[in-house]
Amino acid sequence: MKVMERLEQQLNDTIQAVGRYPLAFSFILSLTIANMVMIESNDDAMYRFSYTFVIGILLSLVFEHMYERFYVQIKVRLLLMWAALILTLGYFFLQHWPEFMSIQVGIRTSVIVLMSLLLMVWIPTIQSEFRFSQNVFVVFKNFFIAFLYSIVLAIGVSLIIALINALLFTTDGDVFLHFLNLIASLFFPSLFLSMMPVYIGARDQKLQKKDQVKKKNKLMSLTTTTPIFDRLLSYIIIPLTTIYSGIILIYIVINITGDLWSEVLLEPLLVSFTVVVLLVYILSLEVETKIAALFARVYPKVLLPIVLFQTIASIVKLTDTGVTYGRYFAILFGVFGTIMAIVYGFLSREKMGWIAPIFVVFGLISITPPIDAFSVSFYSQKASLETLLEENNMFENGEVLPNPDISEADKEDITNYIDQFEQLNQLQNIDYLPEQINNNETFRDIFGFERTYDYGGPDRFQSSVYLNLSDREMIPISGYDQLIMNHVEANLSMRSIPFDLDNQRYQLTQEMESTSFTFTVTDGNDQVLVSFNGDDLIDDLKEHQNYRDISLSEATYTAETDQAKITLIIQNFEHYSDGYYGSFYTLIDVKTEE
Repeated sequence: MKVMERLEQQLNDTIQAVGRYPLAFSFILSLTIANMVMIESNDDAMYRFSYTFVIGILLSLVFEHMYERFYVQIKVRLLLMWAALILTLGYFFLQHWPEFMSIQVGIRTSVIVLMSLLLMVWIPTIQSEFRFSQNVFVVFKNFFIAFLYSIVLAIGVSLIIALINALLFTTDGDVFLHFLNLIASLFFPSLFLSMMPVYIGARDQKLQKKDQVKKKNKLMSLTTTTPIFDRLLSYIIIPLTTIYSGIILIYIVINITGDLWSEVLLEPLLVSFTVVVLLVYILSLEVETKIAALFARVYPKVLLPIVLFQTIASIVKLTDTGVTYGRYFAILFGVFGTIMAIVYGFLSREKMGWIAPIFVVFGLISITPPIDAFSVSFYSQKASLETLLEENNMFENGEVLPNPDISEADKEDITNYIDQFEQLNQLQNIDYLPEQINNNETFRDIFGFERTYDYGGPDRFQSSVYLNLSDREMIPISGYDQLIMNHVEANLSMRSIPFDLDNQRYQLTQEMESTSFTFTVTDGNDQVLVSFNGDDLIDDLKEHQNYRDISLSEATYTAETDQAKITLIIQNFEHYSDGYYGSFYTLIDVKTEE
């Protein structure tokens, strides 16, 4: 009976949530259907609709909470719903949607999601006794519960499908994906919204005093923690966060006079570190344990030097490489983290809600052209590339002049600039470069050298090549008796591969030393017919200290005598100062007397 009563109560809560968030549930159904179509059609381009519907869900929640907190008139609610719909359509039509997922779309969408989540949590606490940190805790708890239920349901469904496949009949491969979509796109958000607290708003001013107190007490009761959550936060999450931060602090102290200002190793970690640490800090405010209280009191003062030093280091690095989109976000979130560390370290709990509007301001800056991360990064990197080309006499009258004689460092920098433009689909915005540089040959024609990378210094990595066959290009094997696929590796034991030809026994022997290798073909009397020494191959690679693709002709090496011929075609070959590793197609021709 209790189970049925709980199911009935959950159904009622879901129906009430549909009435409370009608636009959000419309987007939830649209998201579910869009994902179904994507699963059935295998059309990855449908992701643009899925992303749009997710944004629509969050924006509709933001505007619904705004209505509940400040307004009563139904016409205002309709206007706010239209505003959410228009902004969602704006996200869809103003976005440049490539055929597949791009970095720009992913990052912009992530920023909008974070802004919407913060606004959704912050708006109900504006000018309210219900603190921002309390609402973060409630929303986080509901999210965790809905997520846990969804995971259990997904596991149960997968086991049932596996059992049906094993005992009854084979189901279509998309069946599990459809069930997973229903759980993730429909069940999870519906359950989460059904647990959203009913906040104190403008409508409650018409209630009698006792009813207002009753509603307030019900809302505050949701902030009560559980022993499990207290232990999870106090004895697992907080210690792990502390250790992680300690490692970063140690790195800063050790490298404060050296690599901190040049390598900037913390940049990729700064954004995620700031977001995660602030979430843990806010949750710790609502947990009444000594560890959580100590963390909440001390941690903002620990966060401050980390984000401050790293932000300064990123700014210093700008003089060398210009602005990249990663460095843009590192600096922006570093400034944001510094402000938050000061606010949380020296102001009262009632000021915790400042994180939302401040983050929204920084977030809007980062995604709004022409001051967004990708626009600023493009113009900065383009100017840096042109400056570097001019310094090497490679740029004149708006055209690139090939120059193979520039330094390795400059080759690496030019390669990195081009790689980033390609990664962000920005080559089409540079007049003096083609829209695509698909292969190393095109790159070499433009700049006079092949793509050059730094793999940790010349003391270790020397060169690496791999065979790049054109579409439908054949490897000729006429004139040979045997084709063998084999590999070599420094200091590997000698290998012998026997083969028969015209009722005669022959043998291919591989001898692999520390600096080179030898392939030898012998007959049944151990007489050497032909020998190939790898010195020439390795010497050719030494002239190109980088990672590159090579054509079939460049990959082919041959040794020939009157008795036999052996040809090696490189599949891939890597050469180091202390060794090598390679794979080959090995062709052998034994010249028998007529």
